[in-house]
Amino acid sequence: MTSTTAAPISPKPRRKFVGFSEALEESRRRRANRTEPQPWLARKCTIGLVLGLWGWTGYVYVGRLCVPMIKRESDALGSRTIGIAFLIVFSILWIMFGWSYAKLIFTSPGYAVDHVQKTPLPQPPPSHQRNYSWYSEESIGGPPYSNITTPNPDAPAQHPQTEPQSQSDIEKAMGGSISHSYRQNVSREQEQADVRDLDAFGTKIIGTSVSPTTPTQTRIPTGQPSHTDFSTIRPEPSDAVMSPQTDEGNGLPPPVLSRNPRRDPVLLPEYRFCYREEFVKPYRTHHCRVCAKCVLQYDHHCPWIGGCVGARNRRFFLIFLEWASPFTLWTFATLVALNARGSAEGLMDSIDPQQIVIIIISGLFAFFTSGMLLSHIGLILLNTTTLEHLNMSNMKRRERAILGQMFTIFQISARRKKKKEWDHEWGRIEREGNLWWLESESENWKATMGRRVWEWFLPIGKAPNDGLSYPTNPRFDADGRWRRRSEWPAELQ
Repeated sequence: MTSTTAAPISPKPRRKFVGFSEALEESRRRRANRTEPQPWLARKCTIGLVLGLWGWTGYVYVGRLCVPMIKRESDALGSRTIGIAFLIVFSILWIMFGWSYAKLIFTSPGYAVDHVQKTPLPQPPPSHQRNYSWYSEESIGGPPYSNITTPNPDAPAQHPQTEPQSQSDIEKAMGGSISHSYRQNVSREQEQADVRDLDAFGTKIIGTSVSPTTPTQTRIPTGQPSHTDFSTIRPEPSDAVMSPQTDEGNGLPPPVLSRNPRRDPVLLPEYRFCYREEFVKPYRTHHCRVCAKCVLQYDHHCPWIGGCVGARNRRFFLIFLEWASPFTLWTFATLVALNARGSAEGLMDSIDPQQIVIIIISGLFAFFTSGMLLSHIGLILLNTTTLEHLNMSNMKRRERAILGQMFTIFQISARRKKKKEWDHEWGRIEREGNLWWLESESENWKATMGRRVWEWFLPIGKAPNDGLSYPTNPRFDADGRWRRRSEWPAELQ
């Protein structure tokens, strides 16, 4: 009699649960590695939604509000005169909304692939090295440009022993006492012989100085295939070391008290190379992951128009907001006023539910479009895009953080004095520190909206620039580095 042995039953694999942070990181990784655009229907479906709401709003406002007033029906919410006047104003705003929206969605933002050819990978850019001296990696302190020297690439890295400044010297330079948290940071860093920092990619930098004009080259893996996981590429640690030491008697503030803008030569070809489309991008061009294309003067990807806002449709985007904001405000305000009056005076038997829905929708869009209009007027007056302005906002945020470490909450005048000193040394971040500043808000406005007044409101014609070339601020050097006031051209000092 033979016995059969049952085959072992393999355990059922347990389902792996992914946490929220892991899922978010995975989603970001997929977006970063996306080489194909999102499906056309996914990008354009909101256009149908906007057009549907636009048409329905016209029906409700004209057919269910104005027409009963013009016909003097018993349940009308106003007189014939009010009905005719409201109909005329609404019709103008309704038509201009549709006209400007159509012009916007049918105008391309401008794509770099239509104007530039593919090029081989240029010399890899250096790591984005910053020196924060005695501060954390979120601070802005660092040595002035004039005190940064070029290391010998053939010499081994050295770790100079820098004598830290005394607390009295720092307080004297700051014009008063410093906060307890600031002293703690200084004491902590003074115990270290070397000054260490993190570059933009998170790799350690130890040591001496780096030249802003001849940056140390970072070893980046070469020979990458055309389509690779660019989010995993990181530069190897640089051999360059950085020092906070300054020259004696040069009249410049201590390094920790000096504004330290980024020293990346952003105008060089290696800093403008697109690894996805494999060409050097024109100035102010950025890659949109949703459209999978490099957009000229990229501002942002707008889901409400199913595409990007760029050099050649930015003017029409603002014109659309100029009409969308009053259109939604007028619809919301008049419907609320007439329904409130009718309810109070007993002019209607019941509230029209369709008008209530339009009131809610128009109120939400009025708030949204008005905020966008004011925001983009400010950006155009500064001749900057949404993406470019984020970099300025980050620098201002870091400055506020460092001032918070340097001064207590009650030292308001000392904060303002130090901020004015930085502005005097470098200029204002959003103006003199703006690579694309054209010396006046008027010139900035005309560069985007045109020089004739009717171009500012009517969606006809084309953009005043082609998005391929832009004049740069003379306060920057030829490679795109912000210079301090003493290095500006004589007529600008």
